[in-house]
Amino acid sequence: TLNIPTSDTMEMVINKPQLANVVYVDKAAINKKNDETFVYVVKEDGFLEAVYVEVGEEVNGMVAILSGLEGTEEVAIR
Repeated sequence: TLNIPTSDTMEMVINKPQLANVVYVDKAAINKKNDETFVYVVKEDGFLEAVYVEVGEEVNGMVAILSGLEGTEEVAIR
């Protein structure tokens, strides 16, 4: 525990590795069933298709998709 007087401030920087070429989707697009994670992708005919994905970190309401999407898909949000 740090004993910092309330009149003082402290700045902290946490460096994390940045992921390159990662697809992000809105957290509201993520669905889970039976320990599997999926999103609904809008097909050309307008119907939805469940696509299973591997998710990573959530950043500001967006979830990194590590596998399962290419990044060109249109994803439905509930």
